[in-house]
Amino acid sequence: MFETSLSSATCYPTARDLNDPEGYVRDLAILCDGVGGHDGGEVASQTAVRTLTLQVRELGKSIQHEANPLPPQVISDQLAALVRVANNTIAHQNDSQEREARQRMGTTLVLAWQLGQRLRNDSGVVRPNSHELYLVNIGDSRAYWLTAHYCQQLTVDDDVAHREVEFGRSFAREASQRMDAGALTQALGTRDSEFIHPSIQRFVIEEDGILLLCSDGLSDEDWVEKSWQQVAPAILAGDCPLEDAVQAWIQLANEQNGHDNTSVVMMLCRVSPPPRKPIDPVETNPDFGQTPPESEFSEASKALLYDQATDVPGSVGRRRRRRPAWPTWLGVILMIVLGVGVFVLAYQQMRPQEDSPDAFPEAPASEN
Repeated sequence: MFETSLSSATCYPTARDLNDPEGYVRDLAILCDGVGGHDGGEVASQTAVRTLTLQVRELGKSIQHEANPLPPQVISDQLAALVRVANNTIAHQNDSQEREARQRMGTTLVLAWQLGQRLRNDSGVVRPNSHELYLVNIGDSRAYWLTAHYCQQLTVDDDVAHREVEFGRSFAREASQRMDAGALTQALGTRDSEFIHPSIQRFVIEEDGILLLCSDGLSDEDWVEKSWQQVAPAILAGDCPLEDAVQAWIQLANEQNGHDNTSVVMMLCRVSPPPRKPIDPVETNPDFGQTPPESEFSEASKALLYDQATDVPGSVGRRRRRRPAWPTWLGVILMIVLGVGVFVLAYQQMRPQEDSPDAFPEAPASEN
């Protein structure tokens, strides 16, 4: 997991969080982006992340002590309650400082939690299951699911354009052209919790993928959809670290959508072992596959390669003596002589004898 945030946005986890083994909440990613046009967006985003992180940590501990897995609806209700607490914390600060209208602090929220519950099979064996992904969002910060083959937006923006389409008041193209199309319809801290309705979704991870959380500084103008193919396959193949991918997307957002802040959190989710990179022997060892000159072999190596007896100091085992070559040649010569003798004898037995009186009987004399 890797994150980068700029200006009024706050993300979890940071490098400091990753180095805190006691306080770090595993498989949790949060991105909060202060609402533009409102005062104190930075304070609101920091308050939301801090409050939610503490609450999710305690919720995770209580879930681990449950004898049976909690139903998805129970977990969703718990997450909704945590969001209301975070909202009321920011709203209370607004009320105590008598902030009104655009002076009230507010922030977007997108939270992803890959929850691991203990499952007991028929044999009574307990094993962890971390393939459940819960996603919470308020505002226009988005979550995407990326694989080597496709990019899927998981969240829906809480803005005027979407509200008009959802209520059937306008078509998507017409709604997007409104002057206030991007104005948020809800955000954390701007109103009491009774007016906040977070979107909570549950997914079952069945394939290797990347969970991308980002602010509108990257998602505007569909730059995630335009650039994911240059990023996701390389990450899943192990060719590109998450840090490099995040920095590349930050740079792209600054160049194309420099009018807004950019925050990115990426989480690599795997259900299969990571791919093993093949080792190229030519690159690893340029001399691999080439026979070293004889001088580079030790005496022991010569014995193994050529099956020769050597006098290696300290070697253990029975040495074979090299037999002289002349007995071998003598045996070959004897076999050749023996073969020639057999051939001559056989030929003499089969050849007709010209000197024998019975070899060709005389023909009877003809009578005249």
